Amino acid sequence: MDPLFLANPPFALEQARLAAVEMANFSKDALDKAIALITDYKEEEAQEVDYLERKVDQYEDQLGTYLMKINNHHLAPEDSHTLTMLLHCITDYERISDHALNIMQKAKGMAENSREFTPKGQIEMDIFASAVKEIVDMSIKAFETRDVEIAKSIEPLEEAIDGIQKEVKRRHVRRLRKGKCTIEQGFDLSDIGTDYERIADHCSNIAVGVIEVHDDAYDAHEYLETLKADKREGFEQAVDFYERKYQLPSVKF
Repeated sequence: MDPLFLANPPFALEQARLAAVEMANFSKDALDKAIALITDYKEEEAQEVDYLERKVDQYEDQLGTYLMKINNHHLAPEDSHTLTMLLHCITDYERISDHALNIMQKAKGMAENSREFTPKGQIEMDIFASAVKEIVDMSIKAFETRDVEIAKSIEPLEEAIDGIQKEVKRRHVRRLRKGKCTIEQGFDLSDIGTDYERIADHCSNIAVGVIEVHDDAYDAHEYLETLKADKREGFEQAVDFYERKYQLPSVKF
């Protein structure tokens, strides 16, 4: 992101986009490492999550400043939409790294207090985490390649993840009532589940940005409202696919 590139705004914008892709991958690395800490806490890995989160913060600060400098130049409408999308997306990737840090800190607390999920609870959280990892992977691929079809697959998975979170919480409450787990385990599960669900929301925002730039417009709120109001057959089928892919094991209470 050399200031000299600003003399050629489209070129400078492309360099910023490539830097944003690097930032996105750092966010993903932080999340993957944080999730692994839940079942196998290692202090050196926890420090790596903290380092990556701070690195992503630096990317957001520098990219945001650079993009605003580009914005001071005349841009074609398509480039203007791309710049707006990048400003939104770097915020979403920064927030994903924040949630990774939250998960790491929760994992650290669990390890320090010798807490862990019940075997059934851990299986459910592993499935939950797998769905979240996939939606993050999809968001980065759609963002990097500007693939609209991938972007359109993200919202159905986000909806399925919302359902997973609700079901995981419901199952925990049932186990708690039967004395099979503790309130402390419930706090851990709820906090990590909230981070997972919010990560999926940020991935949804990124997907909308990719789609709207392709459509030469930028109104994320309007797009999501229209999508949720118009449950097209293809959308419902995609949600069903992800619900089956990440179906939690059947249980008897």
